[in-house]
Amino acid sequence: MKNPFENSSIRYAVVIQNILFGILGLSLGILPILGLMVDPLEFGQVVWIFWVLIWLVSFCVISYIQFWWFFSYKAQLIYTDNVHQMLLRAAVWSSMLIYLGVLLQTSQFNLLNILVLLLLSAFYAMYSGKS
Repeated sequence: MKNPFENSSIRYAVVIQNILFGILGLSLGILPILGLMVDPLEFGQVVWIFWVLIWLVSFCVISYIQFWWFFSYKAQLIYTDNVHQMLLRAAVWSSMLIYLGVLLQTSQFNLLNILVLLLLSAFYAMYSGKS
């Protein structure tokens, strides 16, 4: 007997991929405009917008890598809860990349902050059950 939820979960995953593709395209389209048209010395909020756009780009790229891993490499179907776990995982790892970028930008990247980043990664891996 065929699983009736397989088809709807595949459709859901494809819709999420399409939304991620739209967000990625929009973010990549806004980044050059932001860099060319806005003076960061005049408008201080540009830095926050830049970091949000970088977070969106990394979130979408990490999500696409996970979708590729499950669909192409492992060749298995993913269900709705797996899609949600993948999106949460992408959000956490892209947030850690932004944290790393802010530390590098503000010259605060030292041994203590490396330890904090490693502890955050370890705690998330333990919490999510992926070691």
